[in-house]
Amino acid sequence: MEANLARKLVALESEVRRSKVVTVVVLIAMTLLVVGAVAPFQQARAFPEDRFVQQVPASRLVARDFTLVGDDGKPYARLFTKDNQPLLEFYDSKGEVVWSAHPVRGGFRPVDGR
Repeated sequence: MEANLARKLVALESEVRRSKVVTVVVLIAMTLLVVGAVAPFQQARAFPEDRFVQQVPASRLVARDFTLVGDDGKPYARLFTKDNQPLLEFYDSKGEVVWSAHPVRGGFRPVDGR
């Protein structure tokens, strides 16, 4: 009788150990699932597409090309370099250039605002 009770006790301990492992694995999986489902939603709310994303002021911003994009996703202005000369172009809703500022004799002429 004592041997039978010891076997049952060992089997019960094994089952409890197994259920603890399964519980921990299920809890970890559910936590990852919830965090994974909420993370894209939180990121989309924190940085909507119609807002400027850079939150920290920078003393210097470097890029080869700056493109101004409208709410419709189309480009409306572009500042870039071509042959080591700066170019500024404005586009209409069809994507055609409506105004362009090309350098004059190696540079831009300053505008007199008086």
